[in-house]
Amino acid sequence: MAAKEDGSSTWEAEAEEEEEEEEEFKIWKKNSSLLYDMVLCHALDWPSLTVQWLPPNGHDDDAVFPLILGTHTSCSEPNSLTSPTLTSLQNKPQPPSPFPSPDLRLRGHTMEAYGLSWNPPKEGYLLSGSDDSLICLWDISTMPQQQVVEAKEMYNVHEGVVGDLSWHVKHEYLFGSVGEDCSLNIWDLRSSLPKTPLQSILAHQAEVRRSTVRL
Repeated sequence: MAAKEDGSSTWEAEAEEEEEEEEEFKIWKKNSSLLYDMVLCHALDWPSLTVQWLPPNGHDDDAVFPLILGTHTSCSEPNSLTSPTLTSLQNKPQPPSPFPSPDLRLRGHTMEAYGLSWNPPKEGYLLSGSDDSLICLWDISTMPQQQVVEAKEMYNVHEGVVGDLSWHVKHEYLFGSVGEDCSLNIWDLRSSLPKTPLQSILAHQAEVRRSTVRL
């Protein structure tokens, strides 16, 4: 029985790790177009752990850049080197960028921020949670001339990444936050101690990534 339980625990751990890697890949893929000047996607038959550029070969107005890829196959298939090519489009007309300049820049976090929540009943109130453990509250109801908005309030209670936040759907002064410290915090902007959560509980035994406040 113990061996069976150990096997089940190992399988669950592997499944959890695979799910986490898939989630990280989705986040990277979603933001990759903002990180690089150009992104090309091509599915390989086998993963490659080795990539090396070769000297470019000039060809008319384009430049052809050869690559060397080393395959990482299963034991049943031999490994090999392949040499695909990438043609530069530098001298060809490019379509307009799908990412125009932002209307506003919100400053407050020092690391990546993933959790966002708009306040349904109060226009212009936006919450964000970040890897820097901070919760930032912005009021963008008035458009600043410099197109930069500083955080209206900052809340520093979580001991780790703030995974998600959520405003109450009816009450504009209530919101909840969760994070990698396994805690769930309920906040009330009307409180005499606004930087302290109204309630804070250890909700889970592992990090919390999603939250919704409904009463």
